[in-house]
Amino acid sequence: MQKRRVLLILIILIAVAVAGGFGYMRFIRAYVVGKDPKLSEITSVYCMSTSTNPDYGHVYNKYTVRKKDQKYYAETDIFDEQRGEQVVISTEITNAEYTEILKLIEGSRYERQGKAPENVSTESSTFADLIWDRQPNGRWELILDTDKRTNFVNAVNNVVRTISISFVNEIQPSSVWIIRDTPENRKTSIWGTAMIKPEELGKEYTADIPLSVDDKYLFRMIDVDGLYYDAAIPELLSGWTVKVFSDENSRNVLLNVFDDKGELRCECDVFSAAL
Repeated sequence: MQKRRVLLILIILIAVAVAGGFGYMRFIRAYVVGKDPKLSEITSVYCMSTSTNPDYGHVYNKYTVRKKDQKYYAETDIFDEQRGEQVVISTEITNAEYTEILKLIEGSRYERQGKAPENVSTESSTFADLIWDRQPNGRWELILDTDKRTNFVNAVNNVVRTISISFVNEIQPSSVWIIRDTPENRKTSIWGTAMIKPEELGKEYTADIPLSVDDKYLFRMIDVDGLYYDAAIPELLSGWTVKVFSDENSRNVLLNVFDDKGELRCECDVFSAAL
């Protein structure tokens, strides 16, 4: 009988410890980005600043990255004082770019906050938050130091910027991606939705592509027969034209870049292989 009582007490103590640990994990403790949650678990992060404009009242600037249905997006929602309204810019990015932005907030703490104040201050304020599948209950906040906040905002601002180019395909109807030339993008094989789908050969198509601060890009193309093409573009600016064609003599695939005056700026060899 005594042994049963001791065993019962031990079971109760273990249950209380487990329940207490769970309560601590879910309601009290602070999480650390990159460890718990892991970067791969995060589905959305945003950083927001609010203020009161004398002419327009409460305004805000919000910078967001998120993933949904195996696609990745960056978005800015910024108050434009000249237009007197919020202006939203959203663009699809690569999974590599999404991960690189998340790395900027790695090590930040996700802390439980007290009860929300009844009277919201009209002073300027900042706030950040993230979402993942095991989101704890209650009121929490992503704590970003000045450097992490600035780096995150700048990174989102950069990836939503685009340039307009023209594209001519003389190979095969294809799906085309022209992405920033970064070490991360060189390693990834997931580029998101095709930026250009030139079905008519020889026709000039216009498209918006991500702005690369150093003007360098990676060309990726998959044609209707499943042939894969890639090349590095050393320079490409807004208003320029990219042309992909097969050399009549060698039958090699080439990529030419022409500036806005029609002058040839560079000629690139294109690698091709069956998928």
